[in-house]
Amino acid sequence: MAYLHSRRGIVRGALASVLLVSALSGTAFAQQAKEKITFAAAMFSEAGRGDRAKAWVQKFNESQDKIEVEPIAIPFSSFANTVFTQMGGGGGPDLVRFDQIDYFAAVPSGRVLSLEGLIDPSQYKFIGPDKYLAVNGKRYGVIFDSTGYGLLYNKDIVKGAPPTTFEDFLKVAKETTGDGKYGYAYRATMAERAGFWQTSAISSTDLVAAGATLPAI
Repeated sequence: MAYLHSRRGIVRGALASVLLVSALSGTAFAQQAKEKITFAAAMFSEAGRGDRAKAWVQKFNESQDKIEVEPIAIPFSSFANTVFTQMGGGGGPDLVRFDQIDYFAAVPSGRVLSLEGLIDPSQYKFIGPDKYLAVNGKRYGVIFDSTGYGLLYNKDIVKGAPPTTFEDFLKVAKETTGDGKYGYAYRATMAERAGFWQTSAISSTDLVAAGATLPAI
């Protein structure tokens, strides 16, 4: 999800998001040179996806002569800590794409400004999760993207159809564990701790992996 760090960034930074462009169509801008805003997102540092995201930003930059969006690439593993440190020092990017868990940590800090009065939700058909962006009755962000978890399994280990319920998942995981094989694989290294906390917060119906083959420990 994306939200903004300064009120000046709210109006101009919003233009960097395709979800907000139409909300500001018709806004009158004084004739002036392009003003640069920064947009920080972990996706800009990702192979493949990062190049596509930067091309998307560049397409926006070339589409008008008022705003110049500068992509800021910060690796996912250190993204939240880096941006929170910058914000704590009174700096940081104008526009930030945070995951939901970090969004709810950032809003109480007082460093994120409300979008009240800038977005009229009655004018748009937001998807269901949008309701969670209101904190104490105020909107501080908009949905940037929504990603669902999928069940991945090894057909060489899990015979037949994969489990479809949490109870079946536990049963299959236990039955396929043994002889150096593990029925359930989970990220567990320090380098993966950010994803660990994200994944541990999902519901039992969104389990990530089953039947992965790992070396014996």
